[in-house]
Amino acid sequence: MDRTLRLLLCAVIAIAGCKAPSDNAVIDTQIPPSIIEASIAPAIVDFGKISSTGTTIDISMLGYVYAGDDNGLADIATISFRVISPSGKLFTSGTLHDNGIAPDVNASDGKYNAQIDLKLPKDVIGIYNVQFTATDKEGFSSNTFNIPLNIILSTNNAPTIFNLSSPDSVRVPNSADSVNLIYISLGVSDQQGLNDIVSVILTSQRPDSSVVGTFSLSDDGGKTVLPQFGLTSGDSLAGDGIYSIIVPIFNSTTRNTYRDFIFAAKDQSNAYSNVIIKRIFIQ
Repeated sequence: MDRTLRLLLCAVIAIAGCKAPSDNAVIDTQIPPSIIEASIAPAIVDFGKISSTGTTIDISMLGYVYAGDDNGLADIATISFRVISPSGKLFTSGTLHDNGIAPDVNASDGKYNAQIDLKLPKDVIGIYNVQFTATDKEGFSSNTFNIPLNIILSTNNAPTIFNLSSPDSVRVPNSADSVNLIYISLGVSDQQGLNDIVSVILTSQRPDSSVVGTFSLSDDGGKTVLPQFGLTSGDSLAGDGIYSIIVPIFNSTTRNTYRDFIFAAKDQSNAYSNVIIKRIFIQ
């Protein structure tokens, strides 16, 4: 038998040994659902225009999602929402519906709706994030739409800083094994309460106005260890409105110069306090 004939015979045998897919075989052509459009209303809430005597403020907003699925709308199992707080934590979650029951208008048209009721902390100002995701019956998830819910306070008052306590000068230690410490404390107040304070910052500046570094003061009772220095804040009592920091001076520090220490506080509405500048001479 010549070579050509042998090859043809092998091909016939191979084809005869193959089995066609049965009618019950499943071919995986799954494509995840997709969110085409999403919105929330309102997207901005002004706590300054809402009267509330408690510690929380109730708001209601409408969530809307227009979704699609290449395998048909019937393949969409859920359209879910998650509300993430400004601190990045899950605040609440739920589902939207396409059933023709208000706030939804028409059933099974791919347009999902929900009334989202939130009980928001009165003292938290900032941006919440509302996330929408579609999931199909096979468990495949769509892209996620992330929409900001901006909580503002039009009646906000900027914080105030006062009563700075710090030395006028500091000596550079003679030994490389020694460190001299600058103890600094600062009073901070805010008409919206101390919970409205986001940060109290010290900026250290050289005589040529270049910045040595920016550091945070803490009102934590001395529990925070600053990564830049490996020291606690030196604060005495947590939550009393007195913010503190300990700044080390090493043997390698340049002598016979000065640093301008610039202090300011910022609140949740991104409003800044007055500025205090303290010049400390390094000897």
